[in-house]
Amino acid sequence: MRIKSPLLLSFIFLIIIILIVDIAYSDSNKITTWSQTEDLTSPWMYQEEICSYNGVVNVTLSTATNIICNCKPGFDNEKIKANIQTINGNEVQCSYIRKKRFITLFLAVFVPIGIDHFYLENYHAALIILISCCTACIGNCLRFAFPSNAAKESYFSDKINLVLVILIGVLVIWWILNISLIWSGHILDGYRYTTLNDIPMF
Repeated sequence: MRIKSPLLLSFIFLIIIILIVDIAYSDSNKITTWSQTEDLTSPWMYQEEICSYNGVVNVTLSTATNIICNCKPGFDNEKIKANIQTINGNEVQCSYIRKKRFITLFLAVFVPIGIDHFYLENYHAALIILISCCTACIGNCLRFAFPSNAAKESYFSDKINLVLVILIGVLVIWWILNISLIWSGHILDGYRYTTLNDIPMF
């Protein structure tokens, strides 16, 4: 079919020109983007890895050579220098998984023998509580299983009983105080991080 109208021919030619310009402009943008993303020395190439896939880049604070991440809830930056890895001169961030406060509180309430502090990796406190609880339990079991009748033995037995009663009282007070501190978020884990706030605060 022959095109007789010069106006129609001009319109088709204009559309072809517009398409050519649009394709050329798109290609130039692709080339620019490709050259930027292929800069292997740029930390922005590894922004997800630098944030450990557990955070998002803070565009306001970040620069061309230094990336700052905002960690998602439940993650934090590593504090121990020996455990910090780097990518192109940038420290890997948001790699530490914070302990959950609900689990800590559950263990403190229902297994009050230091298991909550083992979970938090406060091993010294956990061992002290565990040994104290075992001493109180075993001592009281022996006291009732082997009662003493002799006067001399009764003297030492009374002293031991007093110590055991005081120990039990201290453990009960610590149990209540420990629950309150965990609930309010004042108990830190072994690496000095606060627990993840997943229960209501006071």
